[in-house]
Amino acid sequence: MKYRFCAAFFSMCCSLFLVCSLVNTAIADMYRTDSKGMSVFISAFTRIGMYSVEPEEIFSDENHHKELIRFGICHNYLEHTDTRIKKVSPTDEHGDLMISADYVKESIEKYFDKNIDDFDKHATINDDDFSCYYDGSNFHFFTPDQKNAMLAKVTASRKIGSRIIMKGYLYNSSNEKEEQAQFVAVTKRHIFKGIPRFALISLKILNRDKS
Repeated sequence: MKYRFCAAFFSMCCSLFLVCSLVNTAIADMYRTDSKGMSVFISAFTRIGMYSVEPEEIFSDENHHKELIRFGICHNYLEHTDTRIKKVSPTDEHGDLMISADYVKESIEKYFDKNIDDFDKHATINDDDFSCYYDGSNFHFFTPDQKNAMLAKVTASRKIGSRIIMKGYLYNSSNEKEEQAQFVAVTKRHIFKGIPRFALISLKILNRDKS
């Protein structure tokens, strides 16, 4: 009887160990096989020139969501030009293009897990590298200059608690093999419109020796 109990207990432990091993392997495989999706996600920021994202700066109310707004407008310009971007009169002093603020909010929520109820009067941006005018419902802006996009290649990832650390390098869209800089990003999973997605918490360039 004693030996039967030991054998059953040993069998149960082996089964539990096997299940845990399979689960851990499945999780590891999920992050390994999703490197392409991770690369596409990080590229959404780097291709518009957003290389540094610090939570205390980008989510600060004092900055009036300026970096988030810039991302929302530029991302939609690159990804949804035909469906979300409208052309306005070329004589409009605020720009020749326009996008609904709702689309900007949607992109911010999707990529940052940041829900903005409404933009305030400071949503108009007049920075040297980017400017837009907020009329209360839409953002007006001039057609951005087309530059060679810097894309991201995620080469390693690790899950720590609820955070997912992604590491890799940036490259010019014309030559994937020519590394321009290394980066590390802190992300998390969240649900957007019923679909699990990544959300960016921070992004940092480790080195950028080449121009």
